[in-house]
Amino acid sequence: MSLSRIIVSIVAIVAIQIAVAEEKMAPKLTTSEVKDGLYIISGDGGNMAFFTGPEGGVLVDDAFAHTAPAIMMAIDKLGDDMPKYVLNTHYHGDHAGSNLAFGEAGSIIVGHRNVRARLASGTEIKVFNMVTPPAEPVALPSLTYADGMDISINGETVSLFHVENAHTDGDTVMKFVGRNVVHTGDVLFNGFFPFIDVAHGGTLAGYIQGQNAIIDLSDDDTIIIPGHGEITDRAGVIRNKTMLETALKRLIDARIAGKTLEEVVAENPLSDLDEEWGKAMFTSDRWISIVYDSVTPESASVLPIEEN
Repeated sequence: MSLSRIIVSIVAIVAIQIAVAEEKMAPKLTTSEVKDGLYIISGDGGNMAFFTGPEGGVLVDDAFAHTAPAIMMAIDKLGDDMPKYVLNTHYHGDHAGSNLAFGEAGSIIVGHRNVRARLASGTEIKVFNMVTPPAEPVALPSLTYADGMDISINGETVSLFHVENAHTDGDTVMKFVGRNVVHTGDVLFNGFFPFIDVAHGGTLAGYIQGQNAIIDLSDDDTIIIPGHGEITDRAGVIRNKTMLETALKRLIDARIAGKTLEEVVAENPLSDLDEEWGKAMFTSDRWISIVYDSVTPESASVLPIEEN
């Protein structure tokens, strides 16, 4: 074999190896239609949604920064271009991490005003030892709101609602009104103890109130896309909320009794919930250590009134 052919063979082998390595490193995303041109994209980071149409696409959340090429490829396979709008449900990197890529590509990034503030200042989440530097200006929401707003596109109304001090201080729950589909962001971790970012405005009581808002937006036919976990319905949200109300009541009792975080974690009044709710992300004792600082006696105001 001539030297030139040997070189060509080596180059080809290296190219194949690089392609295989890149394929292994690339996020594996799955796309499935939820209803009439509205898709869920999942597999790395939080659950995303994409709504396609002639007036431009709408992407709900954009996962981690390294996921951007895979998201763009998934959108391309749906026959659409860059989304006209990217809607951030909150500031966390597994939901807003690809803002820079989409902002540079020309998408209009939308989010609550607190999302813009958090991204602009940079954040630290000690629970995960995660420090995020301030975002580039193009990665910040350029269209923000305070309480709520509507986006009309492709014959659909996308209604955005701010829920206060739930998962964070800047959470958005949104409804595709004509399709009767709700995307909750991380105000719903379906089927397991949710992460509540207490350092950045999240509270357990506010989280329950946020789920009340989701329930109020829904009927028995509503399709609900959680931030993490499987697609569910109104009854599924009620099931999650009931667990959280049980947990909150027990933690309020501990707070009223004057118990320290260390004492409550050691006693673990939520251990019986572990089998069903503690297998995916946090065990109950770990979860208590995250949320207990947000629990006060006044949190009882969000609990259902018990009948005598």
